[in-house]
This record gives sequence, C-alpha cells and structure tokens, in this order.
Amino acid sequence: MEPLTLYVATDGNDTWSGTRAAPVADRSDGPFATLTKARDAIRERKGRDGLAQPITVLVRGGKYYLAQPLVLRAEDSGTYECPITHAAYPGEQPIISGGIRIDGWHPYKGKIIQAAFPAGRGDKSRFRQLFFDGKRQVRARWPNRDPDNPLYGGWAFMEGPAEEGKEDSAPSYGVLPGAFDERSALAFRYRPGTFERRWGKPTEAEVYACAGKYGSYTLPIKSIDWENRVITVAQTGRQFDRYPNFLPVPFFRNDRFVVENVLEELDQPGEWCLDSAEGTLYFWPPTSTSTDGAVVMPVLDCLVKLDQAAWVNIVGFTFTETTTGDNMHREGLEGYGAMFPLPGRPYCGEALHLRGAEHCRIEGNHFAAVGGNAIYLEDYNARNVIINNEIGHAGHNGICLLGSKYFNPVPRHPLFNRIEDNYIHHCGIFDNYSTGVFLGLSQGNLVGHNQIEHLPHHAINLGNSGFGRNIVEYNAIRHVALEISDTAAINSWMEDPAGHTEKGAERSGHVIRHNLITDVRGCVVDSDCNLGPNPDGVHGIYLDNFTSNCFVYGNILVRCGYAFAVNMGKNNVIENNLVVDCNYGIRYSAFHGYAPQMYGFTLGNRFTRNIVYRANAAGHMYRLYDRVGELPLDQVIGQSDHNLFFDPAGGPYTIETRVGHGRDSAAVDTKVYSLAEWRRWGFETNSLIGDPLFVDRQRGDYRLRPESPALALGFLPTDVGKIGPRREASSATENTE
Repeated sequence: MEPLTLYVATDGNDTWSGTRAAPVADRSDGPFATLTKARDAIRERKGRDGLAQPITVLVRGGKYYLAQPLVLRAEDSGTYECPITHAAYPGEQPIISGGIRIDGWHPYKGKIIQAAFPAGRGDKSRFRQLFFDGKRQVRARWPNRDPDNPLYGGWAFMEGPAEEGKEDSAPSYGVLPGAFDERSALAFRYRPGTFERRWGKPTEAEVYACAGKYGSYTLPIKSIDWENRVITVAQTGRQFDRYPNFLPVPFFRNDRFVVENVLEELDQPGEWCLDSAEGTLYFWPPTSTSTDGAVVMPVLDCLVKLDQAAWVNIVGFTFTETTTGDNMHREGLEGYGAMFPLPGRPYCGEALHLRGAEHCRIEGNHFAAVGGNAIYLEDYNARNVIINNEIGHAGHNGICLLGSKYFNPVPRHPLFNRIEDNYIHHCGIFDNYSTGVFLGLSQGNLVGHNQIEHLPHHAINLGNSGFGRNIVEYNAIRHVALEISDTAAINSWMEDPAGHTEKGAERSGHVIRHNLITDVRGCVVDSDCNLGPNPDGVHGIYLDNFTSNCFVYGNILVRCGYAFAVNMGKNNVIENNLVVDCNYGIRYSAFHGYAPQMYGFTLGNRFTRNIVYRANAAGHMYRLYDRVGELPLDQVIGQSDHNLFFDPAGGPYTIETRVGHGRDSAAVDTKVYSLAEWRRWGFETNSLIGDPLFVDRQRGDYRLRPESPALALGFLPTDVGKIGPRREASSATENTE
C-alpha cells in the first residue's frame, strides 16, 4: 500500500491541503502550520474513506509553540497494516515547546531587564525555569551556583532544626505517625554569616534543601527571623525512609540548602527570578541585549497525550520547555514507595503521556530539559515500544510506568512494554530522588539495552512492585547515586504493605541480568560540611524491603559500595555475576520494627557461581545486618557456594555480622568471622580463592582468560558486546516517501 504523507511546517497554513512539503510559489497551497490541524485532517479522511493506507505526518524543522497539548485518542489510531506516524522530516529537527515567548522587556537595574508575566501571579511552584535560546537559565539564588563544581559546590548548611533538641535524631524504624514534633520539619536555623544581606520579599523565595541522605525538596518560605537566624517554611518535606514512608521529614544538622528566586541575589548573567505577587519576570541575559535570543517561560505541563490510541508512532522530535511541580508522580496509582504524591502539591507533569495506549512506538526523540517527567505510562498500557530516545536534564524522572492492581474492567497497569536502546542522563534537576526508569506496579515489561548515567539517585527503580515480573537486561549504567545514599543503580522494594507483600511476592520476582554497573558512589555530608562519597550507603543491585523471588544473573558490577543487598527478602537467586573493586560482595539485612520472621521472609536466598574480586582489604566478603544476625544463618541463606574470591592484597576473607535494634541505635554487637568458620557452618565448601585472570583489569576489560579458575566452577561469562544501546535499532520512518 502506498502511504499517504501530510506535512507541517512553521511557514505553513492550516487552510492549505497539507500535502506539499513547502509552500508553492504563489502561496496558494503547502504544508499545514500545526500538528493539531494534521491530526484533524486525518480524522476527517478516516471518517470519510476509512483507513486503507499508512499515514505519515512529516514535520519540518523549526520550533512549534503549543497552545495546548496534542491529544491523540482512539479515533486517531492506526492499525497493524496501516499505522499512523508523526515524524520529523528527514534531516530536519522539529522542536515542540510548552512555553511562550516573553516579549516587552524594558530596563530594570543595571543589566537586568523586566517584563510582565501575568500567568505567574500567585504561583511559583510551576514556574521554576526560564529558557534563553533553548537553554535553561539559573533561578537567582544564594549561594551562587559553582560552575566548576555544580553538584557539590555552591551550598549553604543548616545549623539544625529551629526547635532545640531535634537536630541529631530522626524517628526510628517502626515509629508511628505523629511520634515526633512536626515543628522540627517546619523551621531550621542557618549558620552565622550565611547571608550577606536581608531581602525585601523573602516570601517570594523558596528553599531547595537536601535532607541528609533522603532526597531533596523545594519549600516556599513563610517567614525569616533574621535576628535568630530562623527560616520557617510553609510546608514540610517528605520522609523517604520510614514506614509508612510519608511522615514529614525533620531538618538535620548540616543539611545543605540554597535559597532561590530572590531578586537581590540576581547578580550574574543568565540568572532570573519571578515576583509572583506582581506577575513580573526579571532577567539578566547571558548576551549583551535581550534581542539576541528568545526568552521562553514554560506554561504547559504536557506536550503530547496518547489517550486510548493504538498503532501510533512518534518519531524524531525534540520535546522541551514544560513546567514543573512538587510531586513527581500522578495520584490514584500504586507502586510509588517513597515517591508517593503529597496532597495539595502540584504534579510536575510529563512531556509525553500514555494512557490506555497499545502498540505505539516512541522512537528517536530528544526530551531536552523538560520540567517534570519525560515519558509517563499511566494505568493500562500494553505492548508499546519506547526506543532509541535521548532524555537529558529532565526535572524529575526519565521514563515512568505505573498502574493499579484493580481491574476496571481490564487491567490497570502497564503490560509487556519495551523500554530499549535509550540514552538517559542528568535527570532529577528539581528533585534528586528521581530515577532514569521507574516501574511502579507493572507486569512483564522489558527494560533493556539502555545507557543510563550521571543521575542523583537510582538508574532503574522497580518500585513497590510486588505484583508482576519485569525484566531488566543489558543496560549500561554508570555514575549514579551521585547526590544521596541508601540507594542503588538498580533498586526494588515490595513493602506495600508488609502484610500484603507476602502474597504479592509469591507471584512476582524480577529478572535482572547481564547489566554493566560502574561507579555507584553515594554522597554524604561530614561534620565539617564537606560532601564526599558514601560507599557504605550504596549498592549495585538492591533487593530492598521484602523484594523476593528475583533472578539476578550475569551482571558486571564495578566500583560500587556493596555489589548486592537483600533486605528482608526471600528466595532470591544471585548467580553468575562478576563483582570487581566493590567494598563488599553482598549484604543481608532485616531491620528492627518489621519482625520479618512473622511474615516468613529472609529465607532461602542463594549466592552461587559469582566472582568477587576485591581491591579493598578493609571490606568484607559479606555483611549481615541488624536482626538478620539474630536468625539462624540457614534461615537467611539457602545456599552460598561455588564462588571465586580474590583479593590481590591477600585478604583477609571475612564475614561481618552486626546485631542491633535498628540502624539508629548505638547498641550494635559487631562480630567478624573467617572463611574457615563460614565453611564450618556449611557455606562456601566448594568455593575457591584465586585470581580470576581478567584480560586487562586496569583497562576495564573483565573478560576471562581460558585458564581462569572461575570457568572450572561453572561460571559463564557475559558477552559485554551486547550491553548498552544497539546501533542497528530500526526506524519507524523508513520508506515513508
């Protein structure tokens, strides 16, 4: 079938036929001007003639400012034989923007200019970014951003919560809501000499704070007591790490923060701020005059929606300039875990939203500095393909898949979607608890062959997903967990809630195989307010909070704190993995307050045929934490054998147990056991100590030489050539003309 091709161009006209790629000489015909008109023309044709041929909308290069999202519904669907494709014109780059150009600038003071922005009156939470010539600018702040050290420089530090006696302790595990004073989460005392001046409108400002290791949040300022050095905020942050997870988080001593959106601190080129009381923007352009480029403020939180659409392809666009917000997930879904949306806070939005979509293909697009999430699959979505896209500098998450366990009358969760060959990097700009790919409650989805790097938190989070099996394979992950700790490159939890999870875990369990994970460093603030790595708080693969029945196979983990961790889970198989230069091989744990033996967890985990090459002699092969140390070892570990261990410094090869009553308690009994003692308990009786004989460890070539003793133990090397994006990924726009 010969496809029908329609065209859209910035110099087009919606009264034309849309069948020509460029305007004719007398401008009597040519391309459409808008994507909406092209959609409506297809609807009209389908209503009149049916769908007898594939239809392609080719969009010429240039920037398209949307007045409202492009919504494709069931009536905009294609079929298997006749898909409908919206794609970039070959060799050109169409840019889809959710912003509006800000004109009418006039001088304010020095090189700062001002312009009216009525849409921003009374609302700061959605308008936290401004663009100049397509580049995100810096919201005026104190301290100033450090361009030479953007992650770990340019911070102020708290002296502690304003309430005395609150600064050193957080609520312990198992604490009930309301068990600590919420006032410690609503005001903090800053250190002497933190600010150089007092501000005329402090309530226009917001505090961006990082709470210990738990993540970040942006809070509007309610008042500042300059004499007593106290900042009071209008709402609390969220508590990421305590069951039931959503307590207000208190401020801690040495928490780092900046104050943003302060007119008096607009003191550098590229900075801006919004006076929401007056609806006025202030900006210091990075070039000599404001006419040198376009100033754009995002006003839409979504650009394209696929709502009940099927067999639709979205190919080759750049999506950019959307608004942001406080919540990183939509309400009414499940599987968020610590990312649960808070009542009354605005949702950050997403550039591309899928709901009820089937067999759609999102390919070769660039999501550039969107304010919220890049791509979001909500509720039921089946057999869609998200492939070969680049997602960079997103405000929150890269790709999200979340649903509900309820049927109404069909499943309400993502099923059998493929997330492949994407490049995801530098996300979490406005909330560093964000991740590259987030799967909440979902089933049978594949996350494979992606390159994910330079993220503040997880690369892939399998969320509170004790519902169905997902497959994570052949991903190349590096330089993640850069800003917080108690995290991992690949993380899963299943505590929704503990009493229900036992049933959920029986029918779930993810497959995590053949991934390359390097340089998971963590971040912690020391007593002198220096930011540095925290290897004791990060992992390569973390099966957290009752995660069970997972198959973890053939992964390569290099320079992580812990290679693996199992926290209160059961029947996990960790087999045939290669661990290089990690501080510890594996950690088993069960924390106080969960009473894991009541639910039958922490049973039957297997660690077999792995290579553990350790360059840190101060570390241990294994660690058993907290209440695990109170349980018989054979209840925690079903099998630990046929492994190869090697320390080039000669050892020692030891196992550490730490028995206590929660991580916040000082009453911890630490014991260290030798490998010989470990073997007397029936573990590692067939394991070996020996050099695995890498081809070239110094150059990162971890292939094994033929004489490696690991091969005799049954170790099967992973083909590293298959890891990461595949260049041969096909294009949905081939042969469209």
